[in-house]
Amino acid sequence: MDWKRGVETALLDCLEISGKDRVLIVSDRANEEIGRAFLEKAREVSDAYLVLLEDYGERPITSYPWPLDEYIKFIRPTVSIYAATVQPGELPLRKGMVERVTSLGARHAHMPGVNKEILATGLRECSNVEEVTKRVHGILSRTREVEVRTEKGTELYVEVGRYRWVPDTGKIAPGSWGNLPGGEVFTTPERVEGIAVADGSLGDYFKKYGKLKHPLVLTIEKGELVDVRSEDSSLAKEFWNYLSSHENGLKVGEFAVGTNVNIEEVIGNLLQDEKIPGVHVAFGDPLGEKTGADWDSDVHVDAIMTKTDVKVDGRWLMRRGTFVFE
Repeated sequence: MDWKRGVETALLDCLEISGKDRVLIVSDRANEEIGRAFLEKAREVSDAYLVLLEDYGERPITSYPWPLDEYIKFIRPTVSIYAATVQPGELPLRKGMVERVTSLGARHAHMPGVNKEILATGLRECSNVEEVTKRVHGILSRTREVEVRTEKGTELYVEVGRYRWVPDTGKIAPGSWGNLPGGEVFTTPERVEGIAVADGSLGDYFKKYGKLKHPLVLTIEKGELVDVRSEDSSLAKEFWNYLSSHENGLKVGEFAVGTNVNIEEVIGNLLQDEKIPGVHVAFGDPLGEKTGADWDSDVHVDAIMTKTDVKVDGRWLMRRGTFVFE
C-alpha cells in the first residue's frame, strides 16, 4: 500500500506547495508517522513545521488552545494541514484552527481521522475529482428540489436554493479550507422530509463505529430528526441522546453529494466515505461560514447513504451511486 504517494499528492497536487510557502502540520501521537511523512515531503520543497496536539493539553481538547493559536500566529503559515485522529468533543478545536489559519490567508487541508488507507486510495489524484465536482456543482446550483432513494429504504425529499452550494474540489485556494480527500458538493437545505437509511458510516463522536454493521433508519420531519431506529438498538439510542443533548443537534445542517470518483467502496472512515459518489446528510452545525446559514451547533454528525438514486428537479443525476448526467 503506497500511502506516501497520497502525502505527495496532497502537498504537490492539491495544495500546490512551492518554495514560497511555510507549511504547518498539526497531528497527534497516534498519527505521528503520518504527520512526519507530511513534514519530510514538505521540507523537500518549503519551510515546514510539525506540532502534536498532546503538547497543548490532554485529549480530548474541547476548546481551541491559546498556546496553539499563539504559535500559529508566530509561524504565519501559508499552508496548514490538520492530520490528527478524531476524539469526541473536539469540533471547537478544529473550528478554531480553521478560523485562525484562514484569517491569515493560509490554504488549509482539513484531514481529521486520516489514515494510511485513505492516503493510498482517496488521494490517488486530484484533477479528475475537480472536474466532476465542478460539473455537479454547476447542476446543483440551479436546483430547487432533490429526491433521494435507495434499495434499503431511503426516501428523502429535499428543498434547496436558499443557501450556497459549496464545491469541495480537492483544490484549496488561499484563505480557504477543504477536506482532503476532496470530492463533494454540499449546502444547508431549506427543508428535508422523509427517511434516510444510513448504511455507510457516521461522523463526529460516532466515527468509532467504523463501517456500520446495521443501518440507522433516520426519520426527518421539517428538517429535524424525529426518530432513530436500528437492529443495533444501543447505537440508535446513543445517536439520539447525543444529538438531542446539543443545541440544534437534531437539525439537518448539511445535505451533500459525494463526487470523488476514485473511491469505490466505504471503508468505515468518514473523512473518505463522505466523498464516495452518493449522498450524506449531517445533523448539527451547518458550516455556515461556507453555506451562509445563520445558525450553528457544537456538533456535526454525518450519516452516509450508499448506492443512491438521485433526481434533481425531476432529472437523473445518479443511479445506484453512479453519475448519469443528462
